[in-house]
Amino acid sequence: MMTRRSLVPALFALCATLGLQAAASAQEIRAAGPEVQTSITLGTGPADTSTVHYDCGQAGTRDVTYVNAPPNALALLAVEDGTRLFTTTISASGARYISGPFEWWSKGGEATLRNLTAGAESVPLMTCKAIPATDATAK
Repeated sequence: MMTRRSLVPALFALCATLGLQAAASAQEIRAAGPEVQTSITLGTGPADTSTVHYDCGQAGTRDVTYVNAPPNALALLAVEDGTRLFTTTISASGARYISGPFEWWSKGGEATLRNLTAGAESVPLMTCKAIPATDATAK
């Protein structure tokens, strides 16, 4: 029998594997596959969901969906092994999110994606700049 403690990592792994869909009005993150559907309740208050379009240079453009449902803050973005669910963590400045070995750190209109197993001095996998909403809708 799965306990709550063992179920949470399994749910995050499932979400990362199957692809994600945010539902702000339901305050849930849903992962749906051909035969499996899972949801995670984020909080009791209203959830705010927004998508930011980024220009990541040679890595192309990336859409990042941010879900803020206090006390939870999440980011959904595609990385080298598929779409991942990132959760917020302590940051001295900006918003820092972690998913497995990956770190997504945004501040102002800039963001970086790093593989933390590559070392603190490694070059980011992506360095991105937010595309202003008027420019993103024109593309």
